[in-house]
Amino acid sequence: MTFEECVDLVLRLEGGYSNDPQDRGLETRWGISKRAFPNVNIKDLTKEEAIDIYRIFYWNKIRADEMPPAVRLAVFDCAVNQGHIRAISFLQKSLGVANDGIVGPQTLAALSRTPPKLFLSNFLMRRFDAYAGNPQWPVYGRGWVKRLMEVSIRSLALA
Repeated sequence: MTFEECVDLVLRLEGGYSNDPQDRGLETRWGISKRAFPNVNIKDLTKEEAIDIYRIFYWNKIRADEMPPAVRLAVFDCAVNQGHIRAISFLQKSLGVANDGIVGPQTLAALSRTPPKLFLSNFLMRRFDAYAGNPQWPVYGRGWVKRLMEVSIRSLALA
């Protein structure tokens, strides 16, 4: 999948403006949270500005352009919804490489050698386990699982 295809789905999954007092991300629009981006005017954030943030702070951080197309959506969506640090950790643990927090040549080489379905089954299970262990599971768990299922189905169809 391309950045444009992935970001279109993520924007749809994230929805518009929210200021849920139970959400630890605080005020959110297009999935961009005040907690992660305290200097951004969330209420007036345009879709185009959100897309720029997604490319710079999520897609590029995980080096998604260098990943096999079948795994890009799963790792990108994880970075957006669970944090890019956690996404990289899940990526590296799923591949059995050093969990150093950097998507470098060793991580990308291991990913290119690993069959996408094998990688995705391990990576997606790590995402689910993290959701299930989150203290906000009773409030947001159903939505997280619905999101994970959509990302899983689309990713596995490409693998």
